[in-house]
Amino acid sequence: MRESPSERLLWSNDSRYLLIVGKNLVVAPDALTDTGEQICLLYDAQKHEMRCNSTQVNERFTGFGFNDLSRISLGEKFRPRKVN
Repeated sequence: MRESPSERLLWSNDSRYLLIVGKNLVVAPDALTDTGEQICLLYDAQKHEMRCNSTQVNERFTGFGFNDLSRISLGEKFRPRKVN
């Protein structure tokens, strides 16, 4: 049996931003959500700018965080994982 992909693509309500989230991505520890997903890539289609939290390409792209996502209407909210 084949596993379902854990990655999701989300467009902002105004179609300006594309967000990639998933459960099996290689990202910085502060990119983990309270639901177990990871915020990985944010693309601004208006500015043609990509930001990425992957630890594999972090030297090429600027990261982004939950404060950045709070300013974008994506149809759902993303909150950071609570650290004990």
